[in-house]
Amino acid sequence: MAVTEDLCRPRSLGLFCFGCCTSIHASHGAVDADLTANTQRYQRNGGEWVWLRDHSWGTTAAGLCNLVVRLGTLADAPKLAEIGCPLHPARHGGEERRGADCLPSYECATKRSFSHWTPETQRQFVAFLKEGAEDSIAYSAQMDEGGWQRKFFALLQERGSPLPPAVGPSDQR
Repeated sequence: MAVTEDLCRPRSLGLFCFGCCTSIHASHGAVDADLTANTQRYQRNGGEWVWLRDHSWGTTAAGLCNLVVRLGTLADAPKLAEIGCPLHPARHGGEERRGADCLPSYECATKRSFSHWTPETQRQFVAFLKEGAEDSIAYSAQMDEGGWQRKFFALLQERGSPLPPAVGPSDQR
């Protein structure tokens, strides 16, 4: 099925998902503080991805991968910083620069389910996300663990609409 939006970087929402790069079980403030600390460490070292790759494996106290940083801002949403990994292949012409700690082929259950939905259901889900996802931290925390999908399904059931297919949890972690 054709995918109408990339849930990892939904441009129409101005958000960036880093749910697969973390296990967010901490407060929004704790994740934000760790993200700020990661970004400051990255910037102190000149934004050099090689240094980051060689010195930053592991996770923060909030469960955030030490490689996840604020990378800049979107031209169409300047208040929202792009959040991601400087080693991600999307930043290096498809070349994989992440190490063994990463799971490059991992896709969360929400993204896998989304790819099986009709374009109309995908559009409805993106519209639903526009109403509920206030920033990339909240978006990411709910995306990987399936919270947005469960809330969307509950809304569809409330409306009496048929539920789209759901793909079970990944065995990639």
